[in-house]
Amino acid sequence: MNKELSRELIISKCKDLTLDYRINAEQHIFKNALPLLEVAQKIAIYKAYSWEAGLGPLINFSLSHDKELYQPIAYKHKKDMLFEPYTPEVAPIFTEKENTKQHNNSLQWYNLDLIFLPLVAIDNAGYRLGKGGGYYDATLSKIKECSLPPILCGVGYACQIVEDICADTWDIKLDYFVSDNKLIKF
Repeated sequence: MNKELSRELIISKCKDLTLDYRINAEQHIFKNALPLLEVAQKIAIYKAYSWEAGLGPLINFSLSHDKELYQPIAYKHKKDMLFEPYTPEVAPIFTEKENTKQHNNSLQWYNLDLIFLPLVAIDNAGYRLGKGGGYYDATLSKIKECSLPPILCGVGYACQIVEDICADTWDIKLDYFVSDNKLIKF
């Protein structure tokens, strides 16, 4: 099955999940991610779209335990993302600010301890199928060269696990996947 068809089918499954299920899943995702949260200080999160697994309880725990939270920011014409300090307001991931790299509070990915990544699907080998923009793959393309890379953890529902996504050479393998059912280490 091609990647675009896989995206459509899995997003459809996620959209079919009830609101009660999603709210309950957020609590389970947080509990399953706790071992990773306990060892990290600088953590990148994302703001979930309507069908994506949310990070509300995870964010609340991190803030109440003095963790430093960061959210991705990118330019539409560049694939490299930076991570800016988390704000609770819903801010777009894309910015027109050309001088973002000069912001004192922005971080490059390699300065983080843990990165939670949204995904459409994850396979049994730890390869992530994203939304198709390639921003995380481009940003993390040099992760194998990093002496102490951040932990990469995909976040989703159990229904997003697939056998194989036919990873491309540029796809980044994740270290973990946390869902409403469990934490999987690859």
